[in-house]
Amino acid sequence: MKKFILGIVLAGFSGHISAQNLICNGGFESPQLGAGGGFTDLPCWQSSTAQKLEVQSKNSGYVQGVIGTQYLELDVNSNSGIYQDIPTVPGQRYMVRFWAANRVGSPQSAFRVLWDDTLLGTVLRDSGQTTFGRFAAEVVATKPVSRFGLAADGPSDSMGDLVDEVSVTPIPAQGSRLGYTYYLPHYADGAEWRSSLSLGNTSPDFAASVQYTVYGDDGAELDPLLNGSLTLAPTASTVIDSPQPPALRTGWVKVQSSEPLQATVIFRSAVTGRLDLEATVLARELTTETVAPYDNVAFTTGLAAVNPGPTPLTLTFVFHGTAGGILATATLPLGPNAHLSFAIPARFPQVADRNGLVEIRATDAAGNPANFVPLGLRFSPGGAFTTLPY
Repeated sequence: MKKFILGIVLAGFSGHISAQNLICNGGFESPQLGAGGGFTDLPCWQSSTAQKLEVQSKNSGYVQGVIGTQYLELDVNSNSGIYQDIPTVPGQRYMVRFWAANRVGSPQSAFRVLWDDTLLGTVLRDSGQTTFGRFAAEVVATKPVSRFGLAADGPSDSMGDLVDEVSVTPIPAQGSRLGYTYYLPHYADGAEWRSSLSLGNTSPDFAASVQYTVYGDDGAELDPLLNGSLTLAPTASTVIDSPQPPALRTGWVKVQSSEPLQATVIFRSAVTGRLDLEATVLARELTTETVAPYDNVAFTTGLAAVNPGPTPLTLTFVFHGTAGGILATATLPLGPNAHLSFAIPARFPQVADRNGLVEIRATDAAGNPANFVPLGLRFSPGGAFTTLPY
């Protein structure tokens, strides 16, 4: 496999692979070593040199953005490495993810990412990159047991090459390489409304195989002509406009990609004799609950929600006033793959002419937390609108 620098995935990352992490102790949290960290043997990991492994605590102040309480430093007394043997299925694709940073005070760090002792990629961090950033790459297993390893490759000066939260997860068979999933929880097409789907491949090294599907309120595909697949070259982008038929139709968009994307929908309202109005919505994360503001006094708050799963769920709403307390509670069903959108005061007249906070929780038939994707919109009396942090 050719050498490459793994593409960093910034805070907008929204990929989901619902599979078990095959890496054991990927966060280097065991054993707990106290305030400063230290040199130790790590459960599940093996050293590829004669040196013990060096674990640092976030209290040491060598890096920003620590997940948990501990992370690994690959450059011990000199360049070192680690590896772990994991069970794999030959021919299966796997997503490799981890967080990496350079140590404060180190001029540069570099380490190799290895799969079965073959170079998968090289991570380079300079003196200014002392905050953990997320990296991801794909690999195909060829053996029933595969070896994942990391090996320091920068200045051998006992500082730098910081790693945290290592994971290797199988990519679902459906969609093959489509290991990243993005949810855009509202799509409006027709009458005065038009939606533009904007997709950008953030990988600097690899082309992205992309599929996008628009689903209607009932969970079925809204219109097969709205769906598509394409290939985006490294750092390439595209915009796909809806056809805007005479009658309004609403739904949501699911995007799958082999590489990390920047995925957005731009809603546009065009009425003769008035300036066009629009707002942009970034792809949203799955959640089981959210708390967000609503204002039905000077504005009208709208809500869209998506159930991306295969089983029905129930949304529970608890509305609070500005002084706290509960104004109203209600529930709404949401079927598999389904979408709903409405103006809150029209559906819940108890909170017309009121404002405050609303709690929204999703549960399955057994009452357990369930994933959904929410979106809030606020409309002014003149028709202008903006998104809300739902």
